[in-house]
Amino acid sequence: MFLQSQRCLLVLALFAGALFQVVQPAHPQSRDAQPQSSGTSKHPNIAASLDMVSDKDGIDFKAYLREVYFSVHKSWVGYNMPPSIEKGLPLQGKNTVEFRILRDGNIQKDSLKMIASSQKSELDTASLGAVREAAPFGHLPEKFSEPFIVLRMTFYYNMLPLFESKKSQ
Repeated sequence: MFLQSQRCLLVLALFAGALFQVVQPAHPQSRDAQPQSSGTSKHPNIAASLDMVSDKDGIDFKAYLREVYFSVHKSWVGYNMPPSIEKGLPLQGKNTVEFRILRDGNIQKDSLKMIASSQKSELDTASLGAVREAAPFGHLPEKFSEPFIVLRMTFYYNMLPLFESKKSQ
């Protein structure tokens, strides 16, 4: 009887362990991790990073920035990927788009601009389009008193992002 109970517990433990492994995400991400790069099976050689230029005024923007990042990334990968990248051609480039998000989540139209071009119009157009089509975003946090925030998003095409440490001033 004792052996049968031990076998039953062993089977339950193995089953629970197998179930836990199935439910666990393949690549767990820290809750505080800021999305920095992303490659998908469809587009394995792309990445992006998002930086907030505005003073955060003591407000925690992590969740908000994560939402903006994933909205733009979804727009980029889903609808705005350049045809050469879609075809798997080795076109390389990096560009940076700057934009303002107003309190209501809309992008200030005249603020969307390319501040560092890839020198390839196909890539620059795709990056600008990804941001434009991802808007509007959620409302800015209520405790934030400024009328907008300024963000910069860098897009990498067929190249690895090099995250440089900022020089102290």
